Amino acid sequence: MSESDIRRFSRFETLEYALLMSSALDDPLPVVIVDISLGGLQLRTRVPLESGDEFLMQIGQGGDNPITTAVEVRYCTKIPHTGLHSVGVRFLPGKSEERMRLVHYIHDAFATQDHLSIAS
Repeated sequence: MSESDIRRFSRFETLEYALLMSSALDDPLPVVIVDISLGGLQLRTRVPLESGDEFLMQIGQGGDNPITTAVEVRYCTKIPHTGLHSVGVRFLPGKSEERMRLVHYIHDAFATQDHLSIAS
């Protein structure tokens, strides 16, 4: 069974900048979101993270009204010869408003992916 066969949610490629924040960090950690699903995100970062670590993530959305949500690191794997780490996080959304903004963000990513699939 391949990894894609055991995924709970479909993933869609994206490219979005975000920041991870926690009391353990002196400064926000910049990351790049490379794919998204209903359950979480896959990131790229130069800093290795530990499974189970929780962060507050701020997703840029081009600087307009960023989305802020809590996330938990599920895995972190070094990408050979790149200096980068692939990090999977799951969403830990809190308030109702936060969940709704996150759902709209994910819906927009899915809609963009569908639009690109139809155009090609």
